Amino acid sequence: MTKQEFNEALKALNLTKKEFCEKLRVKSITLENNWGIKYPIPQYAISWLELYKTAQKYEQFAEILKNHHDLKNIIKVKPKEASQTFTRKDFDLKLKELNLTRREFCQKVEIAYSTPNSWDKYSPIPLWVEAWLNTYENVENFKKLEILL
Repeated sequence: MTKQEFNEALKALNLTKKEFCEKLRVKSITLENNWGIKYPIPQYAISWLELYKTAQKYEQFAEILKNHHDLKNIIKVKPKEASQTFTRKDFDLKLKELNLTRREFCQKVEIAYSTPNSWDKYSPIPLWVEAWLNTYENVENFKKLEILL
């Protein structure tokens, strides 16, 4: 994905660069000066945009159906906010909760399978990880709604 395509994708989702950076907890200077210029746009950012598009549909649909008795247990209208202390244990629990293997996660965001092993040991968990997982959760909830209806 080129920088122009990335900017068009943000525009199509009615997201400003600032909003994108806040949601994924990415520094705006990194987005502006590195992505699509010095380095390719990271796959986690691209896959998050795809997830976000589906999550938006889910949120709109969930808002309409939030009062339906049979759906109250799976509908979460407000997306979860990223916490300040997302640990390796939280990461592993979230993957399990989402029935997502580490291998699947790593493939979706195009990082090495061994990368999460270093989190909390040698480096903190990147801030975008929790936001990506929360958006993925919304998409999975949307899929459940589609099946029910």
